[in-house]
Amino acid sequence: MAKPHQTTPAATDAIRALLHTHDSTALRRAADDSILERARHAYGTAYHLSGGRSDHAHAHDVALVNALHHTAPAVVAFALHHLTQLLPDLTEEQWARLDEAAVELDLQICEDLSGANEPLPHATVQR
Repeated sequence: MAKPHQTTPAATDAIRALLHTHDSTALRRAADDSILERARHAYGTAYHLSGGRSDHAHAHDVALVNALHHTAPAVVAFALHHLTQLLPDLTEEQWARLDEAAVELDLQICEDLSGANEPLPHATVQR
């Protein structure tokens, strides 16, 4: 009988760090905010279009499926971007493939995580 897979303490810590963005860097919070905003928009739109509770008993289910459909690629891209802690021995070529896959899944999230979507420090808002 095979033993169940056990994670190492380092892997467990890395997974916890990935899942807990409330104490993370501004870049991770920006990506997290982007994902949450998409989820809110996708959920709200689908819920509204399906008639809400009064007309459609399964409006919540429809809205939740829509939110997951619109955010799952971003969540996977977010996770791929943070694999360094879990897979420190990957080659440069392997990292390039993971980065390419993450960008293919969701360019905006990758840009959020790299800082490409941050405003310049000296930029001012035009009114």
